[in-house]
Amino acid sequence: MRGSKPEGKSGVFVLDVDPGIDDAVALFLTQHLVHEPCVVVTSFGNAPLDVTHRNLLGLKTALGCSFPVVKGSSGPLSGSEPFYDYYHGTDALGGLSRLLPKTDDAAMPLSALSQLVHADEQVTYCAVGPLTNLATLIGSNDPVASRINKVLAMGGGLKRFNCPHESEFNFHADPDAAARVFRSGLDVTIAPFDLGMSATLTAEDLARVTAGSRCPLMDSILDQSLHTARAHGRENADIHDCFPVLYHVWPEQFETARLKLAVDAWGAVRASDEGCDVTVLAGLRDQDLLPRMLHQCLTEERRSAHEQ
Repeated sequence: MRGSKPEGKSGVFVLDVDPGIDDAVALFLTQHLVHEPCVVVTSFGNAPLDVTHRNLLGLKTALGCSFPVVKGSSGPLSGSEPFYDYYHGTDALGGLSRLLPKTDDAAMPLSALSQLVHADEQVTYCAVGPLTNLATLIGSNDPVASRINKVLAMGGGLKRFNCPHESEFNFHADPDAAARVFRSGLDVTIAPFDLGMSATLTAEDLARVTAGSRCPLMDSILDQSLHTARAHGRENADIHDCFPVLYHVWPEQFETARLKLAVDAWGAVRASDEGCDVTVLAGLRDQDLLPRMLHQCLTEERRSAHEQ
């Protein structure tokens, strides 16, 4: 089961990450499932930028990915001290960074993204960390911003939260950025914290997912996702960052709602008559979608995201 190749104008899929256990899984799914050429942008978030960027370069090499990498923002738009989650430990990978190869940092700065996206290419911008990079592109009138066809973001919480003031980490890490993206007029879809918590993976799910796997590194990452969840008092693994990627490939597998939402000073998402129209991923029509796709990707021959 794969998504269909989009018709019409050629497109580029920009994946904005702060790796992160679930970022690593989202990267893996992007490599196997997304048809468009990909660019990956790194951000602060789960850990400082130097840590998350180093993780991304190591994951890229270990997984055999071929896409270009752009090094993004090291802190929020306000210039205030970044708030790091460290949910996955100080290396953001639950100690698994030790398994990654050492690589040279040859990445381009965020301003170079426009050189990687041609004028006639539409951009799907998929952010699964803080929205600082995207907000920076919008605020600076970067040419890439005018080519964005849709924004997919893992962020915000409607009834479930993991940060103070009823907020979710990605939006809490840079509320100004999230608010700017909401107000930008772009077509924004969010996968809120609620969605990931409604589609967690049990130990039995993960055993089924990794049976016959060709990727020991990803097996270890998925196993660590369960250990991390249990260390924080949760029984099952929550892998939130996968859902915007899966929605890009199979939008018909999701229940959606169109809501008027605003982002407050803490990054909390509030319903507001004066808010912006945002599509919210409210649920999965197929609860087995994530484990089934993970198993498919783990057991097939390794492929580059550029290969058809």
